[in-house]
Amino acid sequence: MGSQKGDKERDASRSSFVHLLATSRDISPYLGLGLQLAASILVFLFLGRWVDGKLNTYPVFMIIGAFIGAAGGMISFIRTVLKHEEKIKRKKKKNES
Repeated sequence: MGSQKGDKERDASRSSFVHLLATSRDISPYLGLGLQLAASILVFLFLGRWVDGKLNTYPVFMIIGAFIGAAGGMISFIRTVLKHEEKIKRKKKKNES
């Protein structure tokens, strides 16, 4: 009887671990997107600041750089999300067949 209880607990913990792995596999493509967006904004912002320093046009290129970085980061963000969603749809369709 004690053995059956231990087996049930082991199965429940194994099931939880499998669920955790599946969940982490589902969210992993999204984990770096926020950092990638922030990095692209900062890189272009500082690049614009550097250009402003060379041309003595502060803050024109810094603002332009921030907008270019934000646009590029958002495009990358959207592409990654759409690509992942398409992969999920194909996987579901394949499993249904």
